[in-house]
Amino acid sequence: MTESTKSDIKIILSIAGITFAVYFAALFADFSFIDDPVYVYKNPLVINFETIRILSESYLAAYIPVTLLSYCADYLFWGTDPLGYHLTNVIFHVFNGILLYFALYRLTRSRRVSFFTAILFAIHPVQVQTVVWISERKSVVSLFFMLISFIFYMNYKERKKALLYIASFLFFILSILSKPIAVTFFLALFCYDIFIRRCRFKGAVVDKIPFVAVSLASAYVTVAAQSAMGAVKKYHGGSLYANLITIPKGVLHYFRTLIYPKGLVFYYDLVPARTVLSVSVISGIAIIAALLYIMVRNYKQNGVISFGIALFFIFLLPVSNLIPIEIIVADRYMYIPVIGLGLSLFYYLDMKLVRHKRGYVAAVAVILLALSYSTVIYSGSWLTKEGIWEDILVRTPDNTRAMNNLAELYVSADNYEKGYEFIQRALAVDSGNIRGLKNLALYKKITGDGEAALEVFKEVLRLDPQDKEIYLEMGKVYYEQGEYDDALTIMRQGFATTHEYPLDIELKYRYVLANIYVKKIMFDEAIKEFKYIIDQSEDYIDVRRRYDLLSQNVDEFNKYLELYLTSDGNSIYKEQLTLIFSKLNLNPEGERYLNSLQQ
Repeated sequence: MTESTKSDIKIILSIAGITFAVYFAALFADFSFIDDPVYVYKNPLVINFETIRILSESYLAAYIPVTLLSYCADYLFWGTDPLGYHLTNVIFHVFNGILLYFALYRLTRSRRVSFFTAILFAIHPVQVQTVVWISERKSVVSLFFMLISFIFYMNYKERKKALLYIASFLFFILSILSKPIAVTFFLALFCYDIFIRRCRFKGAVVDKIPFVAVSLASAYVTVAAQSAMGAVKKYHGGSLYANLITIPKGVLHYFRTLIYPKGLVFYYDLVPARTVLSVSVISGIAIIAALLYIMVRNYKQNGVISFGIALFFIFLLPVSNLIPIEIIVADRYMYIPVIGLGLSLFYYLDMKLVRHKRGYVAAVAVILLALSYSTVIYSGSWLTKEGIWEDILVRTPDNTRAMNNLAELYVSADNYEKGYEFIQRALAVDSGNIRGLKNLALYKKITGDGEAALEVFKEVLRLDPQDKEIYLEMGKVYYEQGEYDDALTIMRQGFATTHEYPLDIELKYRYVLANIYVKKIMFDEAIKEFKYIIDQSEDYIDVRRRYDLLSQNVDEFNKYLELYLTSDGNSIYKEQLTLIFSKLNLNPEGERYLNSLQQ
């Protein structure tokens, strides 16, 4: 075994050992309240391992079949135990650190720069959200395949073998099928050719064409799906100008969290910028300008520094809000960009401090140790569903999003008193916040005050008539109160008003609608709805039983109903209909239905 191989093995073990040590406690974290149910343990595609649908359909406004298949694999082994899902996330993250080391060593020929950058990537506190949040696995998996693709691409550029290019392209496709964030990867390859290999422009463009084609197709599908789901928002701040000047404010936030990662939380309530003359906007513009200046200045002599800065901007681009998305800034958006700035920083320091190697290495070690400690502490807030949001309230006491999430968590755990406390706190801060009003209405519904719930639901619909779930919840209240005509009206209104549904909400709609049809003695319509649910999911346990029961009796019911109507209310046929209603447990609804026919 050569000394070089021994060094690589030591580095691999170091990256794996340090990363596992930092995230060991997080392995025992619970599922997150946000997205984990719909992505994982309540996702019918995962639970039923519906491979064909996973491969052929987008899910929650994204086409991510590779990530969903990884959840399927976890579900087969772990069921609903979150430990296995966290373990998979951490393992992917560890491999990303190792692959990053080898990719950067190929790039820089410096083990020290490559190791420091890989460790910074692996243990920086800004990575906690991506690694510990099971639903954010898509970023971890996407980078895994992206790094493999990049390594194959570098080999292709050196050896000019078509098979290496094909391998790079195929792993890129796997990356983009894990998360569309990879749509800008072709720009990273282009910058590699320009800054590192010194290729001419034409030579750097031609072999990116297949990558560009796939990226454009993925971007189109993603934007279209997210627009349909409402994930693509109007301009932040209400105008294109306000949206554009908010971008440097976001860059300032990211730059600060990378240098001084204190106060990291799951959700940042960043206010859109109003004027370009604000300190945060000017500071953000200055940072962008400085980084671009350094990138251009180092282009000829220190291409690695330029390449690193380019990576930062390239992978920040999809979440920069040039196309407005729901959230302005989030830690998870820095999962890949942190690599770029880390590479540029360590490459520069390694050049300048080569004569002070021991002091430089010792200083970096101390900084990385401090960052590791911060990561361990921050990841501790993810151990429980409530911890994330309680941590936010400690730092931002007026955060209504955190209050509403805590309200929903406590109500779902049957701790109504605590849930109502957070509902009141959220509405006290902002009496018109829609989610707070929804939570109040749902609280009234759950605690048995249907009339009060309906009044609040009506106010929510007035504020947001496109809210898919409000029609559903109002339909449930009317149904529970026996007001089936009103229930049917509001459910049909919901279908007419909101055309796009996540599958889980659509099935809930159809389930309630089917039950309303049963109560209104509209059996043919009920059977159609039950059949649709059965075809889509096996989660609704009593659907098959109710479908079979209705199917077995509907022909007989229709026969006796026709005889009853044509015989002018013959009591014999009425008795047969009453017997069928009894089998279907539809008294007194059946009696009322027959009386209405007589009238």
